[in-house]
Amino acid sequence: MAEASGEEGQSSPSWRRDELRQLRRQRRLRRLRRRFHSDPVMLRLPRRDESTAATRTSEVQVGPILETEELLGLAGTSRRRKARTDIFSRLSFWKRVAGILISVAVILLLTWITLNPLILTHVEPCPDDWLYYKKKCYYHSEAMEDWNSGQVSCSAYGASLAVIENHQELSFIMHRIRMVDFWIGLRRKGDKFFWVNGEAFDNNLFHVNVTNDGDCVHIDSNFISTRSCSSLRNWLCTIGQSNPNTNS
Repeated sequence: MAEASGEEGQSSPSWRRDELRQLRRQRRLRRLRRRFHSDPVMLRLPRRDESTAATRTSEVQVGPILETEELLGLAGTSRRRKARTDIFSRLSFWKRVAGILISVAVILLLTWITLNPLILTHVEPCPDDWLYYKKKCYYHSEAMEDWNSGQVSCSAYGASLAVIENHQELSFIMHRIRMVDFWIGLRRKGDKFFWVNGEAFDNNLFHVNVTNDGDCVHIDSNFISTRSCSSLRNWLCTIGQSNPNTNS
């Protein structure tokens, strides 16, 4: 009897260990089941057909270990799918952002080109030895001629004696043209002055010092005056959008 009780005492701890392992396995299985059924990712998994579900149920019933592995496998698969979906979503987002930025850049470029015509078309807008200012070209002669000959010489270039349209152009001519005495395309006819293109002179543009010496207008370092059209001076030609080469 003593020997039997001793053997029973020795076998009891092993049996208890197996029972504890079984209980721990069952608790782990219950936790995985709760996690599986409460996981929103798992709830979005597509449902299998009945035959597949029945087969999987039979596989799960083989034992707690197989069911645990099955749940872990499904959870891992769902997370890998979710990770791939997140990657694709981020890539799609950045593609949309890049497309928007490119569209905005193209719109801004087209707007700038519309408001500011290409400078390349004006790299060399004037012939050699001519000055460029505000869409007009200017040429000051080295030779000296009378007013009519100066107009003929300008016409040979497809230009005319200078027609001044505004105060900015007058300031440019007075400060940038390296001549101190030259003809411009203004001439008196009766009591009025006219430009060589036929337009009447605006008295608000500048004052003409009228002399008894002639009717043709020249600019010197200090004054804009009339002189004899037959006197010899340098001349200033202009060619631009409003200067036809007409003789007078």
